[in-house]
Amino acid sequence: MNIRKKFRERKWEWITIFVIVAIGIFLRTYNFHTWLHFGSDQARDAVLVEKVLNNTASWPLLGADASNTHFKLGPIYYYFQIISGEIFGSDVAILAYPDLFFSILAIPLFYFLLRKYFEKNLSLALTGLYAISFYTIEYSRFAWNPNPIPFFVMLYLYAMLKFLEHREKTHSVWIVLLGISLGVGIQLHTLLLLLLPVLSSLIFLFLLKKNWRMFGKIAIIVFVALAFNFGQIKSEWETGGANAQRFLVASTDRSQSGVNRFIQNLQADSLSHSEANIHILSSLGDTGNFIFLKLLKYPEKTKNHLLYVVYVIGIAVSILFSVVGYGLLLVRIRKETILRRKYFLVLILFYSLLSFCILFSVARDAPLRYFIHTTFIPFILLGLWIDWLREKLAHKFFIPTVIFLFAFLFLANAHTLIAQAHNLSTGTQGDSGFVVLGEAERIVDYMIEKSFPEKEAIFFGGAQYASTYYKSLKYLAERKDFKLMYIERKTIPTSERHYFFMTKALEAGDSFETSHYVLIESVNFGRMSLHQLKKQ
Repeated sequence: MNIRKKFRERKWEWITIFVIVAIGIFLRTYNFHTWLHFGSDQARDAVLVEKVLNNTASWPLLGADASNTHFKLGPIYYYFQIISGEIFGSDVAILAYPDLFFSILAIPLFYFLLRKYFEKNLSLALTGLYAISFYTIEYSRFAWNPNPIPFFVMLYLYAMLKFLEHREKTHSVWIVLLGISLGVGIQLHTLLLLLLPVLSSLIFLFLLKKNWRMFGKIAIIVFVALAFNFGQIKSEWETGGANAQRFLVASTDRSQSGVNRFIQNLQADSLSHSEANIHILSSLGDTGNFIFLKLLKYPEKTKNHLLYVVYVIGIAVSILFSVVGYGLLLVRIRKETILRRKYFLVLILFYSLLSFCILFSVARDAPLRYFIHTTFIPFILLGLWIDWLREKLAHKFFIPTVIFLFAFLFLANAHTLIAQAHNLSTGTQGDSGFVVLGEAERIVDYMIEKSFPEKEAIFFGGAQYASTYYKSLKYLAERKDFKLMYIERKTIPTSERHYFFMTKALEAGDSFETSHYVLIESVNFGRMSLHQLKKQ
């Protein structure tokens, strides 16, 4: 009866959460297979996972390379993919199911995290905006090891808050979940490998200073985290710490010195965080790279004066939002008297500060995807803004202002989502940097059909197109028992095999010519053209 009574009391809250999650699921799963991004990294991982599923290789002890270094992350993301393949089969899209699954779980988890500080209605509104954020949806629709980061970081923060609130009385479930989220998080990205242990150490030292008897629970958390990194630990033991040495070398290579370099990094880091916060909330701006710093340094490159003015206004709004938002965070910490609410604010502050420090030396060259670990931060800052507006504005002005603000952010994200869906459905999304699985499968089917009865062909192309697509096409072709080989563009043909050359899509009236070959047929696949050739 108590459960029924509690449900009746909170019925509309649960119904609203259910609707928000349902909308989030729809946006994350619609045409999931056909519109899936499947580039060279995804093909590389798929080959490894398939070998494990076919029992021709052991479960890996290390994961993917971190950025452009030779240091390898922990293997947990590969384990997620292997488990997904074991459960659902070996379809290409199934390898992205873990990303999708954790992205969906992150929606209700974000609500529970928000409720640690914000009131119910504001938490629901912020969760709804999170569910339809283009940024959160974009990184849930393909397989990439950092994609589960938002879920595991929020789980880490939520469990840590439970630990801070209840301390030696913390339920064992939260102790274990804190260890799991820490152990998994540090294997998903190098940033978290630095950020989470430092943050955890600061909190553990604080707790031990208050009560040394906390050592036992902290030891369990560390043990669970290390247990989830067993593969990496075993690899280090067997190789004499070779991977750790590569990590130290990579960290040293990134270090910079000098006053000018410091100022440049400070400017880049500040602008990047501000731009990321606004983009995550609204989807406005470039979806791949930061542009604020380039606009301020090279204003002459923006030929349209009106567009430049709009960008400058956007930069000002972004900086204002972040500076005031973090300022409100500091003010709320000073004024907050309820301990559990204060812990929430302090934890978010330290997490944000550590993120700023860790990104300091790389922010000048970091793409927008580097900020996936801060996905939830701008929504919290927005919540603090709204609480501040509630105090400063009369009720008759506050409600319309908040409605307008959320409506604007909703429409901005909806516009980007619709534009992206249109590009994917019309075949104009795939290009030299983005391989769409549906298009790649059609290209492979075309090559197989045109090569029949032969079961092999040669593939090459212009600029970045061939190198971007080759690994993906090769993997998909091999799944259909078709061998696809690669040659350099300038290679003189010596074989009677079928040749396929990839370029950007031909427009009406365009023609394709290349030496040493005879053109048989040209077919457009979205923004790509595939030319069937034969030796002269």
